[in-house]
Amino acid sequence: MKKTVLSLTLLATIVLGGVASTSAFAADVQGANGKKEGTSTVTFEGIDVNNGGLVLDKASSIVFATTTTGNGSADYVIAGTSTEGITVTDLRGGDEGWTVTAKASDLKASNGGNNYTLPVTSVTLTIADSVATKDSEKVKGAAGADIYTAANKICFGQSDTNGTWSSAIPTSEIQVKKAGVKALTYTGKIEYTLSDTIQ
Repeated sequence: MKKTVLSLTLLATIVLGGVASTSAFAADVQGANGKKEGTSTVTFEGIDVNNGGLVLDKASSIVFATTTTGNGSADYVIAGTSTEGITVTDLRGGDEGWTVTAKASDLKASNGGNNYTLPVTSVTLTIADSVATKDSEKVKGAAGADIYTAANKICFGQSDTNGTWSSAIPTSEIQVKKAGVKALTYTGKIEYTLSDTIQ
């Protein structure tokens, strides 16, 4: 368990009473009975990763725009929307930072007892660096990360992202081959993984 110790040194002033003085203002007493210094110490204990010290609180779902089937050889390129970013809570009390990767599965549909897999060529996710406030710049994003069937880094928290921080809301795009696409609604999953260091 990592500990962070903050040592704050305060000036402890001792004023002796009953000291006679012939001047209008009493002079500082020097030597052993004069000024002394004391210390003030506060200790913070971080929470271990295995005990909830690092938690992925929220992740993004993506809804891609409804698209009309068409002719031609060019792939469908469809924009997606999300309503929230990635939120991580780091209570370890250190400066390790963290990384989030994402992996999108195949998108599938069923109709009349038949199963279909959408012929996807890529699913890209972009998270901009958070800039809403000065402090939120601590969460950095990745541009154009292809997360289709392979995990890729989408954002990371820098060494001072202690506490709870959120990324910007991601933008996304899916590219689909036209051949074999049925007029159905396809669904899949996105697996998000939180790692305990900056990668």
